[in-house]
Amino acid sequence: MAFIAARSLAIALGVSSLLGCSETWHLSPSALRSVPGYEASQTIQVTSKDGREVPLDRETTLTFRGGFGERSYQFRTIDGVDPDGKLTGMSTSGEDVTVDLDSVRTIEASRPDNGATAGAIVVGCVVAGLILTAVVVSVESSPISHMGSFNTALGGFGAGGP
Repeated sequence: MAFIAARSLAIALGVSSLLGCSETWHLSPSALRSVPGYEASQTIQVTSKDGREVPLDRETTLTFRGGFGERSYQFRTIDGVDPDGKLTGMSTSGEDVTVDLDSVRTIEASRPDNGATAGAIVVGCVVAGLILTAVVVSVESSPISHMGSFNTALGGFGAGGP
């Protein structure tokens, strides 16, 4: 029974940790062309395609998609965009980054949403508690835990049955 409870809790927490873990916005390349640059300690705002303000800082992952495939970065610094449309900066891992915004089809910005993640974990714990309660009630009322009711559970077809 302890194994079932532990497995139920692990499954519920695993599923809940996948729910609402990040916020995602779609950006146009022109939204980044106006970025004057930033340093690691700053947060700047850019505007998404649907008009929402998007915080851009070292926790924001920018995913660029185009003819070159897909590349994702978290930026420690952004130097800005040069007249040729190239965004330059340094990733949080120390890599020098240059992205040609003219060859980018889509940009996705995503950030961890700690509030949603915490809420999902709480929901997961509640679900795990309900599963554990159902397992305990099921085991306590099962025919195997009450050997005297074994024949009744089999409809009278067990050894010593009617």
